[in-house]
Amino acid sequence: MAAHAKREAAALKGDRGKFPDAIAYYRIAATAYWRSGKPEVINDLFEVTDNGAKLCADLGENAPDRDCLFLQLVIPFAGLESNVKNTGLSDSVKGVNFNDGDASPDEIATMRRIGETLVQVKPLIQNIFAVGRDNRYLSHPGMREYYCENAKKAFDYYERTAGIFLTKVDEFYRKFPGNAPGLGITMDEARGIRDLKGGPPVFVSKGSISPQNIMACSSARCGCQSVHLPPRREPFGNRRYHFSQGCPACHGRVH
Repeated sequence: MAAHAKREAAALKGDRGKFPDAIAYYRIAATAYWRSGKPEVINDLFEVTDNGAKLCADLGENAPDRDCLFLQLVIPFAGLESNVKNTGLSDSVKGVNFNDGDASPDEIATMRRIGETLVQVKPLIQNIFAVGRDNRYLSHPGMREYYCENAKKAFDYYERTAGIFLTKVDEFYRKFPGNAPGLGITMDEARGIRDLKGGPPVFVSKGSISPQNIMACSSARCGCQSVHLPPRREPFGNRRYHFSQGCPACHGRVH
C-alpha cells in the first residue's frame, strides 16, 4: 500500500490542481510506512512526509487541513514510538537501585544510556507540542482529539521516565556523595533533562467567548480548563475568544 500510494502521489504532484490528491496519497503512504514498523523504510517515511509537507506549504490556506495536520505529526510520533519500543527505558530505569549501597558497573552504564536516550527523546516531545500550536485543530475536533490523546500519552511517558531517572540520580549522590563510581551526570543536568518547559499546548481562536475560556489538552481526551490570560494594554473592544468547535470532553460546553 505504501509504495502504491507513493507512486500515485508522485504522478500527481506535477499538477498544481491535483496537489490535494497528491497530499492525500502522501498521507496514506506515510501512515503505511510508519505502521509497518520496518526500519528499512525509514528513508521512504521521511521522503513522503517531506514531499507532502512541501505541497501543503505551497498551497498555504488552500491546503487540505486534515491531511496536512497529520503529516506534521508523523515524524515526531513515529520517532517516539520507535524509541519506546526499542530502548525499554521505563523498565531499565526501574531496574536501577542505588539505595542498596551498591553502584554496579552495569547500573552506571544503564544510567548513562538512559540519560543519553532521554536527551534524544526530549526534542521529539517538544516537536509534538510545537505542532499542537496550530489553531487549525480548532476546526477539526477529530484530529484535535487524536492529537490530544497522543500528545498526553507522550507527555506522561516522558514525565514518568525522566522523573524516575532524576530520582535515581538523586539516590546516587545521596549514597555516594564523593561520586566515586563516576555517574557522568550532575543533578542539575538531570533536572534539565526532565524539564520540558511546559506541556501539551492550548488552543485559542477569536470569537464571542471571554478570553479566560480556552481549550487545552489536559486529559487523555481534549479537556476543558479555565486559564487566566495576561491583561493587554489595549482594550479588547469587540474582539473576544471562543472555541470554533465544542470540546469533545465536555460536550461542547465552555465553563
